[in-house]
Amino acid sequence: MAERMYRIGIVGASSLAGKELSEELGESSLGASDFVLLDEEEAAGQVTAAGDEVAFIQRLEASSFDRMDFVFLRAVQR
Repeated sequence: MAERMYRIGIVGASSLAGKELSEELGESSLGASDFVLLDEEEAAGQVTAAGDEVAFIQRLEASSFDRMDFVFLRAVQR
């Protein structure tokens, strides 16, 4: 029986804390999951990694959380 892959969102993905979280989750038992990297519009389109895959940071929108199993919020103070 195949393991279930989760759809995991990381908000604040361009921050140092978001990048570290993405790396840690990629190396964990959740590493086979589908990671969706989300951030504010200025960070959208940046290329980064999520697990073992190359990923683009997507703009955070109201519909961003549709069909997510888990969402991690990494706040950035300015």
